[in-house]
Amino acid sequence: MGESGAEAQKERTVVAYADMIPEGRDAVRTGFSAKYGINVEWVAGRPAELVARIRSEKNAGLNLTDVGFFGVPSLINDVKPMGLWSLSIHYWSFLK
Repeated sequence: MGESGAEAQKERTVVAYADMIPEGRDAVRTGFSAKYGINVEWVAGRPAELVARIRSEKNAGLNLTDVGFFGVPSLINDVKPMGLWSLSIHYWSFLK
């Protein structure tokens, strides 16, 4: 884990935005908690809603999202142009 991981270790919680079904969110929460001992708080919604929320937060100078789980179209078309590519990286390793 990088700098965000160190902050999460201190806070013991990460905030994740995802367009995942509840079962997927539960699997990630369980795997992440088991591997790192850190809770995952979810903000769930449709990709367009989540991207709009992240864009609004970024424009307001807020950085409330630790992790984002998005499909490829949302990543390439919306998240990457905002300079937030790192939100989506490294989330599969703890599910194995």
